[in-house]
Amino acid sequence: MNEATTDAPPTTASAEAILAQAEARMRAGLYRPEATMLFTWYVGRHCNFRCPYCTLDWEALARTPLPLGRALLAWRRWHESHGIVQICCTGAEPMCRPEVVRTLGEISRWHVLDITTNLRFPASALDVFPTPERVFFTTSYHPSPRPGVRQSVAEFRRRLATVREQGFRVTGVSVVAYPPLIPQLAAVKAEFEGAGEHFSVHLFRGEFEGRQFPDEYRPDESEALALLLGGRDQLDGARPKATFGSPCWTGSRYFLITAEGVAYRCWGAVAEPALGSFYRGEPHRAEVPHPCPVAAGCPCPELWPYHATEAEAAAARQVAAAQGA
Repeated sequence: MNEATTDAPPTTASAEAILAQAEARMRAGLYRPEATMLFTWYVGRHCNFRCPYCTLDWEALARTPLPLGRALLAWRRWHESHGIVQICCTGAEPMCRPEVVRTLGEISRWHVLDITTNLRFPASALDVFPTPERVFFTTSYHPSPRPGVRQSVAEFRRRLATVREQGFRVTGVSVVAYPPLIPQLAAVKAEFEGAGEHFSVHLFRGEFEGRQFPDEYRPDESEALALLLGGRDQLDGARPKATFGSPCWTGSRYFLITAEGVAYRCWGAVAEPALGSFYRGEPHRAEVPHPCPVAAGCPCPELWPYHATEAEAAAARQVAAAQGA
């Protein structure tokens, strides 16, 4: 009697089960169950801070168009065609300009917003959001927002309280491990965590004193960071993941949208051909996970759940072929 070979392709039913597990993994990181997928939108072109470790090109940003009217129509069109998504609103400071804040308020009628912010905005800005339960704030604490200027933890906590009093959720507080700041971060962490805040540390990415980061922290800096993050394994785990050539669901279950509306599969792929204009129509959406094009590795923890297994890639190809038959 012939026995079934172990390398036989999965049935369509088992392929769909594999894809359902992948879908559940990706959606597990979203903040509301009605959100079906994740976008990042670089809507912030201005900022009220000038942190010494910021790597944004302010002259280029000043020349970057942000057609808010077309953007508003595009987000409404996506809602009508595909339902609710979660939008990570980032760039420079999305809450800096009133016209951008008003646009975000309108978009929150259709989608879930995760706004990355330094919280340096008037409390009245929150009035534009009709459904606070759909708006989340991912906050960034900057000890030195301008040269010679200090921001206290106590002041930042007062702003956190103001946001929460209006019914909004704060996902946590983060800080950038810029080398000159590292000696004070243990005390900062203790103060925030003592107040019950979820506190995280982002590795610095850029150049300082001729060193390239995050690869060239000194041994004493790395030791301090390991203590902050909970151990050497956690520090190693915060570094970019080697993903070049591996299948990834970005470009299918996730898109990055620039201020001008250009769609890419992720920030690491901006040197690759664009996937179309989100403001003028739908971006090209892949049916299967495609190989990662980022030779330096994936630095975005929020996208790590989108890294696919070979089994998922094979299942996606099988289901796509069956649907096209």
